[in-house]
Amino acid sequence: MALILQWACDMPADTGEAAVRRGDYGQAMRLFTRQAETGNAEAQNSVGVLYYMGLGVPRDLREAAVWFRKAAEARLPKAQFNLGIMYHNGYGMEPDPMQSYLWLYAAEYAGHRGARLYLVPMSSLITVNQMKRAQQMAAPYLAEPAQE
Repeated sequence: MALILQWACDMPADTGEAAVRRGDYGQAMRLFTRQAETGNAEAQNSVGVLYYMGLGVPRDLREAAVWFRKAAEARLPKAQFNLGIMYHNGYGMEPDPMQSYLWLYAAEYAGHRGARLYLVPMSSLITVNQMKRAQQMAAPYLAEPAQE
């Protein structure tokens, strides 16, 4: 399965996003990192994307996973999706189907459509008991479902 990163496209226009639009990824990294360090989950996800893609910094999948995890634990569905895919493919870490399921389940719970596409095939990689355990472990990270 291909990694489909969820960028912070819906982030309000700010200097980090403006720097990305200009193609100034080094400046974007500095600005997003400043916001990310204050706990801004959208910025944390953006830092993860920049590390994953190697934009403004050398590509570093482990560091990308660190930032995705911070945003995922803050209940940001696109970061939960990104982290779930990282675990699934073993990008920057050992593949872990149960952790992948946990984060994809959390993203799907919040209405992330891409996560829904990955959960069905993921369910064949873990047992029913592991699936239930992953859902229990995901409970602290579940965001309110999106209204459609």
